[in-house]
Amino acid sequence: MSKVNDFCMIGELGLLITASTDKTLRIFKVQVRDEEDASTQAEVGQVSLVSVANFSCDSNHRALQLSYERKRNLLLVLNSDNTIEVFKVNVDKPEAMLKKLVRQEKKKAAKRTHGEMEE
Repeated sequence: MSKVNDFCMIGELGLLITASTDKTLRIFKVQVRDEEDASTQAEVGQVSLVSVANFSCDSNHRALQLSYERKRNLLLVLNSDNTIEVFKVNVDKPEAMLKKLVRQEKKKAAKRTHGEMEE
């Protein structure tokens, strides 16, 4: 994992999104322990992050800043080439955002492999 430039919390969904120097946005699910677990020695109230997905930005430049606007449910990503990428966050269907981002990444990967086969 590379250096994190910025992070943003989407409280409604319990997600933490990080922007790294390797042009990748990573999504983590925030989990708070409600009961004590003897097998892992975890205490009540302990917070852990579980990696859910990661995807690269459309821009070829690294992400500098993340911001989440609650009123319009938008995730804004400022890149080093002074462009802003906007992602709509569907708080009514929490899994919809993750599914969309994974679909986009699969499409990009398919285009890359198709392009490599043509060469």
